Amino acid sequence: MKQYIRIYKILFGAISCSFFLYIRARMGYSPNHPLIADLFFLFSGYLFIYFVIFSLIESGIDSASSFHQKYNQKNIHRQPLKYLIENKSLVSNGYKLIFNLGYILIAFLALKHYILK
Repeated sequence: MKQYIRIYKILFGAISCSFFLYIRARMGYSPNHPLIADLFFLFSGYLFIYFVIFSLIESGIDSASSFHQKYNQKNIHRQPLKYLIENKSLVSNGYKLIFNLGYILIAFLALKHYILK
């Protein structure tokens, strides 16, 4: 059941990202409202990161830990695997934090000429 929810999240993220990119493309470049166009683009990027990338991160971590629990029982007590299996949510949140910080940096660089006026 958890896998189907992730698939739906990925599909929703791809569709919503495409929708906002379509709106952005239909707007074209408007010299009167360039900030709105940039915000649509950045919002679609964050929807993609939040729904698609974060679902893939969770799926990858769950797959890696279940693989090692099933096929690598003799080495499961060794350190990188032991930490991954015991702290799946912490590892997942660490990857999500890296993506969020990267997005904040990109959003600041894209909007700095509006912010620093």
